[in-house]
Amino acid sequence: MSDKIAIPFYLNQNAINDIYTIIIKKYVNIKSITRKKQCIVKLTTPLSNVMEGKYVEGDLSIQVLNEYSRERIDERVSILIETFISVLDALEDNGMLKHVNNAKDLESVENNDYILINSKINKTSAVHNIEEMINIMEAEKIIRGQDDSQKDKFLKAIKDQMNYIKENKSIKYLSEDFLGTNVKFILPLKTEYIRGNIEHLMNSELFVFAKVINFCSSKAEKERALRIGGSFDCLEDMLNDADYKGFMKNTKKDQLRDIEEYNFIETIPIAIYI
Repeated sequence: MSDKIAIPFYLNQNAINDIYTIIIKKYVNIKSITRKKQCIVKLTTPLSNVMEGKYVEGDLSIQVLNEYSRERIDERVSILIETFISVLDALEDNGMLKHVNNAKDLESVENNDYILINSKINKTSAVHNIEEMINIMEAEKIIRGQDDSQKDKFLKAIKDQMNYIKENKSIKYLSEDFLGTNVKFILPLKTEYIRGNIEHLMNSELFVFAKVINFCSSKAEKERALRIGGSFDCLEDMLNDADYKGFMKNTKKDQLRDIEEYNFIETIPIAIYI
């Protein structure tokens, strides 16, 4: 890793542990990370306290060493970070981590590569537009001050669907147009691995450590890669309310622009830090 102190905002715990087990132990002889506590008790007492006899004199000195391991929540978190650092360093030392800093580096990227990029990231247009639609519908509900059973039912349905995807699947993010190459990285992030509020970092250059899994160049591949999942992928055709249909039209328009202008590289994000 860089000599600068990194703050991780996303750590894919399962991926980090798997890489550590499969790759690190294959290429590097690193022992498991443990935290040990030592407790030393020293006691000095007259011999007459522990032995019987008329002429018992002198002192008895006892030293007890008790070594044990303690596992607490803060230590488990710290061990995950230490494992992450070990993984990055070992991949670096063994030439298995590609730093993608320019167009030439990007050309050398292949499937299954571990890469490190530096970029701003944003939610896909579909996710962004649906969340905006939810926000506006909630504001309208407050303003009108009365129930509208059809709109309220629709609002609840899309909120429940979005919450389900966030809690059980992944929310897809995109890197910026990478180095002006008309390439964007697709980064599906699982909520359970996000540490803190990543929304505050949307305007920041972030380091993204990921594994490349697919290159999308055809229109069909791009459309598949940008799908949110669930009923949202069919929502435009089903949504008849003129007040909200525009959101889905904008989503389709934004996605079509991305599909026409960019190629995509699908990844499994392992860590994001700043």
